[in-house]
Amino acid sequence: MWLSVISAAVLLSAFVTAIRHYSLSLTYTAVTALAMVSLTMIGIGLQQETASLARIAGLGLIIAGLALSALAG
Repeated sequence: MWLSVISAAVLLSAFVTAIRHYSLSLTYTAVTALAMVSLTMIGIGLQQETASLARIAGLGLIIAGLALSALAG
């Protein structure tokens, strides 16, 4: 429970801070992608979820897509 509250607070503060400096479309994409990657890594580290090759590759694709979106404009 406490991990969810902390994650929500960090996500909201990151979104509010980022939206002041970047476009909404990039900010929303970045915050959503980084939240997904971070929460998956926390789940692997703290909840003993499996870290399969497919899951790690998927996270890599999320990060690559975010980088491509940022470079595109």
